[in-house]
Amino acid sequence: MYVLADPAGQSIVTAKDPYTLDIQNRAQMINNAVLGVIDAQKTQPAYKFRTTYEDAVFLIRKKNLEAEQENLKLTPDQRTLNQKYKAFLHEAYLVVDDCYSGKQANLTKINEAKAALS
Repeated sequence: MYVLADPAGQSIVTAKDPYTLDIQNRAQMINNAVLGVIDAQKTQPAYKFRTTYEDAVFLIRKKNLEAEQENLKLTPDQRTLNQKYKAFLHEAYLVVDDCYSGKQANLTKINEAKAALS
């Protein structure tokens, strides 16, 4: 973590590690896709909902594969964060799959997994 301070000694800007920010941005993109599926479950006709679901599943799987592939290039701290990100992806998939099965989406675990990425 980086902290920029003014000459008076007061901190004005705090920036996180670039990898952490990248993971958080990826998680937000996945979260948006999950919320899109939840919304589509209620509002879209079946054929459109299926497309929305498939797009979200494709994105989750793609990001999971990318996380697996980059794992070898990471520092130990980054690997830990990457593991948490993959756990978040797993929870995202479970929510999307529940929606596709017609169940009510439970966002508790996915929100906990996303919070662990901070």
